[in-house]
Amino acid sequence: MAQVRVAGLNLAAIPFPLFTRLSFMSIPTAVAMFAAISYYSDFLKSQSPNFYDPSHYEEFDFIVVGGGSAGSVLANRLSRYSKVVLLEGGGDPTPLAAIPSMAVYLQKLASTDWQYRTTPQNNSCLAMEEQRSVWPRGKGLGGTSNLNFMIYQRGNPRDYDELADITGDEEWRYENLLKFFKKSEDYHGNYGNDKYHGSTGPLYVGKLKTTYLADKFVEAAKELGYPEADQNSEQSASFSQLDATLKDGRRWSTYEAFIRPIEPYRKNLVIYRYATVIKVHLDRRKNAYGVTYVRHGMQKFVRARREIIVSAGAVDSPKLLLLSGIGPRSQLHELGLPCRVNLPVGQSLQDHVTTLVGPFTMQAKGLLIDRDLNLNALNAYMRNGEGPMSSLAGVSAVGFITSALSKDPKWPDIGYFMSDSGVHKSLADDFTRILGLKQGVLQKYYGPHVGSDANFVLVMLGKPKSFGELKLASRSPWEKPLIDPKYYDHPDDMKTMMHAVKFIVNLYEQTETYRKLGAKLASNPFPGCENVEFKSDAYFECYIRHLTMTIYHPSGTCAMGRRWNDTGAVVDSQLRVLKTRGLRVADTSVLRVITNANLNAPAILVGEKAAFMVRRHWALQFVVCSKINYYLLLNEHTFCFYNNYI
Repeated sequence: MAQVRVAGLNLAAIPFPLFTRLSFMSIPTAVAMFAAISYYSDFLKSQSPNFYDPSHYEEFDFIVVGGGSAGSVLANRLSRYSKVVLLEGGGDPTPLAAIPSMAVYLQKLASTDWQYRTTPQNNSCLAMEEQRSVWPRGKGLGGTSNLNFMIYQRGNPRDYDELADITGDEEWRYENLLKFFKKSEDYHGNYGNDKYHGSTGPLYVGKLKTTYLADKFVEAAKELGYPEADQNSEQSASFSQLDATLKDGRRWSTYEAFIRPIEPYRKNLVIYRYATVIKVHLDRRKNAYGVTYVRHGMQKFVRARREIIVSAGAVDSPKLLLLSGIGPRSQLHELGLPCRVNLPVGQSLQDHVTTLVGPFTMQAKGLLIDRDLNLNALNAYMRNGEGPMSSLAGVSAVGFITSALSKDPKWPDIGYFMSDSGVHKSLADDFTRILGLKQGVLQKYYGPHVGSDANFVLVMLGKPKSFGELKLASRSPWEKPLIDPKYYDHPDDMKTMMHAVKFIVNLYEQTETYRKLGAKLASNPFPGCENVEFKSDAYFECYIRHLTMTIYHPSGTCAMGRRWNDTGAVVDSQLRVLKTRGLRVADTSVLRVITNANLNAPAILVGEKAAFMVRRHWALQFVVCSKINYYLLLNEHTFCFYNNYI
């Protein structure tokens, strides 16, 4: 007997007694009833967190996973001509994120921060709880550009030239990337130069409206032979005031720049907030064809007609690849996961390890929250976007120097970020919470200086030689990964950092600029370092190993490299995941070696570059190259990666 289906139900499968009871009904009534039963059954299934029906899905040209600094750019650029879905695990930025001074207070909150922590470190983070460093990662559209200190820095040209040498692709040289930096920028900073800066992009880069002692920092550096220079042109050993992604005293995140202006009008762009992607699907030929995500408790599937681009950041991008069976075979098999593609995902992790040096007390008025944050400050901010509330926790000047261990005298490997914020009453408690320190450590160290005007300096190791790794903790997509940056694993890193700390102490205590202000480093030793001579090499090493922190710059976990015979590569120079098709990674995880600067600008660059490469590839799909040229590895093969003969 032929099967009869009404509203998706097989009537032949219905128990006979039930069917006979309904036989008195008219056909329209029976159809309506069965339709209602079918609808209600589907509704109940859709409410289950375990619901998964691959036959019911949406389809887009491109799927972008992650709406952070790179993902926002990709969603903007690709949706101009193609249908794009952006899947973001968080929601819109909190309104408080717009206020620069709120940056530190939005960390470690479940609604704004993914709240990652490292594994216990062997020879660092001694003052931290369990010897673990907190790793803030922005949650929501705009990603970490909603949490960071808004410092805009590109890095050194040699950072990108080194990447070009590693990949064998000249497109990654700084001179060839400059147009992409400029494409994003609407520059109104301290150092205008049309050769290096753009004025028509959506990302507003400006200068601070309120600074306190930034000019003193630059002036003191000049005494030591370091000029003032634009760090975003041709970075050199020099000092400067700060360029930041601020507009009228307001944070200008990648959400504000790339998503918010277009979302109401761009019909090609669909954004699903609170959508956590848990798997990328590969077919038998390892073509990426779709992703599974969970949103509001329901598991759903979306298909890509062209490509899937993972831009979830240097922590979540490798995590997603690993959950999808792309990663080191031995690690995946230990967790019972099938290995679809054996690649070194998570194996080249780098971060800018940092130490906070200070307080340098002085007789000069800087920012002291207890004194300066009042109704007048609120009025100044609301009216003109200036005053203490527009401050980036006092950070207002930067500097870069070259150590003896640098590869090139013109290639700095140490960075400084000066904060002219004094020691307010709650400073120790605030830092203890934000940095995850042991209770009582900073209270003891800062206690004698509460109420003092002072400077602090974040000392950053710009070109670390230590490499860490990221692994899955389990098969569960909801469990945080194991992050081990292996700070100071390479002995040269500690040597460079000690040089960096001694230099900055010398700048404050030996230059005429700061002598006039009576500047000096706090003379009470850091807790845990009381048994070594103050200001000796042993003391500074002890200090660095105790107060070890991140500056939010993870990279390298999906490292870029050559397509052939490169055991450290996860993606090629076109950001395509090796041994797959239709899958790219585009965020700071692709940077094989970390740049000597904050990573927000490089992340935006990767987004711009990836969007260009994707659009170029699909524009050239009717350009066919010969097999001979492909197998001879001529440049032409770059545009034929997806052709059927591979």
